[in-house]
Amino acid sequence: MVSVRSVRRIVIAMVSALVVTGSAGVATAAPPARGSVTITSPVDGATGDDVNVTVAGAAKRATTVVVTASGDPNAYETWVVKGEWATVVNPLPAGTTQICAEAFEAGVSVGRTCITYTAAVDGQYLSLFPDDAASVQSTFTAGGGCHGGSTVRLTLDGQSEEIYCDSYQYYRRYVDVPEGEHTPDVHLANPDRVLTMAKTMGYLPDRVRIIGCQPQDMDEMCQGLSPCVQRALPFAVKMVEETVNAWL
Repeated sequence: MVSVRSVRRIVIAMVSALVVTGSAGVATAAPPARGSVTITSPVDGATGDDVNVTVAGAAKRATTVVVTASGDPNAYETWVVKGEWATVVNPLPAGTTQICAEAFEAGVSVGRTCITYTAAVDGQYLSLFPDDAASVQSTFTAGGGCHGGSTVRLTLDGQSEEIYCDSYQYYRRYVDVPEGEHTPDVHLANPDRVLTMAKTMGYLPDRVRIIGCQPQDMDEMCQGLSPCVQRALPFAVKMVEETVNAWL
């Protein structure tokens, strides 16, 4: 006579055997091989004055690559041909931009990489309105085109102010300008331009520190320093001296 405990042991053993047998009989597919993508041009950390940048690289186990740039809402998709790919992105703003490339196979991401590229300020965008020798009313708007992300210094009769270039344009409204001949002037005044040129030429120091003073009012034009900036000048000089002494 078989006891209840013995029956339970037999049932458990049979179920275990079935589970082991069933598991051994199921064939599982190997996971797909992971792909990869690299950006070979431009080189990571590179600086250049090419506004329309060609981004190129290599990819493995991928059919398409999508390129994106920080600040640009567009995505640039290109085919991988014999392991290589390339595409041209929209004009880059002045300064440093992160460029990323993501590889896809059958709609699935198989690899992603990013680099940084610094675009030098391009003067070809700079323009000024009104035109030379033009006649305007006493209240008028001066403006023009500029390289996005840069700073433009607009001067009228020796009085200057800096204007941030937004969406590749700048403007300044002048009110009740005295009648007569006036000389407007505009030029790029972005510290990034100087630093970028120095880096390109191989003269950029290992350590750079910029010490400045934020103006209190940028709407009113005046000759010389404003009172608040004049009061801050000794503090700026002291910071320069402390920085130089610390670096010696």
